[in-house]
Amino acid sequence: MYGQGMGFSNWMWGVGGLMHGPVGMIVMVLFWALIIALVVKIFQHFFSSKTSDRQSSALEIIKERYASGEISKPEFDQMKKDIA
Repeated sequence: MYGQGMGFSNWMWGVGGLMHGPVGMIVMVLFWALIIALVVKIFQHFFSSKTSDRQSSALEIIKERYASGEISKPEFDQMKKDIA
């Protein structure tokens, strides 16, 4: 069907296949861009810094303490400076 010695793999990637020329180049670039993007996302997920989350939660805590009257305005201001 595909000629002597031309299996599906050879037909797809070999001479006269679908993956030659500009279409093949575009598909290959998109494939590797997707792989690289996935690797970057995985690294960001596992190695990202959680300090901004901790700072915002600390600020929320001191805001709650100030709102409840547990700390004074000068104490609030000092604590806010300390976590920033």
